[in-house]
Amino acid sequence: MSGDDLTAPMPVPHEPDARIDIVGDEAGRTTGLVAGLERLTWSAPGRRIVVVGGLAVISHLSHLHRVTMDVDAVVWMDSPEVLDLLVGGGAARVTNGARLPSGHLVDLITVGAYDPADLPTEALDRMFILAHRWAYDTARETHITAYGARTGLPKASATAWLATPGALAAMKLQSIPRRAGPTIHKRASDAYDLFRLIDHCERKGTVSRQLATAPSDLGDFCLRQARAYLVDEPERTVRWFRTEGSPDMGQISVDDLVATGTPFAESLERRLAQ
Repeated sequence: MSGDDLTAPMPVPHEPDARIDIVGDEAGRTTGLVAGLERLTWSAPGRRIVVVGGLAVISHLSHLHRVTMDVDAVVWMDSPEVLDLLVGGGAARVTNGARLPSGHLVDLITVGAYDPADLPTEALDRMFILAHRWAYDTARETHITAYGARTGLPKASATAWLATPGALAAMKLQSIPRRAGPTIHKRASDAYDLFRLIDHCERKGTVSRQLATAPSDLGDFCLRQARAYLVDEPERTVRWFRTEGSPDMGQISVDDLVATGTPFAESLERRLAQ
């Protein structure tokens, strides 16, 4: 897709009936995240707010696979206005976003028009732009509901644009090698999100099928990175899980990564060659 015009938002089919139900956790963290998303969308009505990060992965898995207090979102070049709306609604302005009264951090990433010919030559900078813009363009409007763990009753709901599994995988794969300094420990959660996404969503070929349509050289980059983290050097990834991650991450073995990563990489390679 190297000839794509990415100077303006791509037309995306409107699918207002897409729904995801999330099984709540005993501590109510899932409910809190969805309530935070509801606050974000309520504060900026009519805005295309694309959910990415941990909450987006949780939504596709339909359960809380790891703890997070962040609501990460991609918006179109209007984050100052969205931030003003959030602050006007009671949030506190922080670097890159706002902190809601609930304590949840809203991290806003902006995308905008660009000429493909002007993309950075440095690979990671280029992949950052491509992955986030692709996530914005291909997101699906989704109604997300979190249910109580004990009651089974709906506790919080929000309607927002949800990044696809393929776009989320791309964002994780470009993010891992960028982690350094105070955020280096986040490579464990990035790799864990990637593993869980592929393990769950690739059963019908969803992730590889979507990545094969990614713009420019994003798909090829993702293939190389996925092979490195899941197939060629899984011991390194497992070491991150055990030294920088949660106990749940520490339960993932080298064999788990290889068993999930090998068929995924083979499928993506075939699709990219077509």
